[in-house]
Amino acid sequence: MFIGESVIRHRRINAGTDEWNVPAYAWTTQPLTCLGFAPGGSEEPTRVGVASVANRAAIYFDGAVDVVATDRLEVRGVVWEVDGDPQTWHSPFTGRASTVVYLKYVRKDAPDAV
Repeated sequence: MFIGESVIRHRRINAGTDEWNVPAYAWTTQPLTCLGFAPGGSEEPTRVGVASVANRAAIYFDGAVDVVATDRLEVRGVVWEVDGDPQTWHSPFTGRASTVVYLKYVRKDAPDAV
């Protein structure tokens, strides 16, 4: 028996059009359970006047999971963007399928006072 971690999937859906006939969108949420969350590295991109940190992570699911590249996943209170398409892989030992989803999150702080 494994103890998974709670994840909330945020998906943007078409909610019709507004009064000017421009497409309107809304976010839906769906709880998911992952096998594991693996924080990755961080980098500090250099941009004049902006302090930011780009973070990466991977999240693992048992079997197939309904996550697409345009979704966002909320893990441990942080909303991450899905980075590319989720990838399915099979264990060479059991043949069991699992899915890995790569995530990215860019934290932008206030402009530097330089």
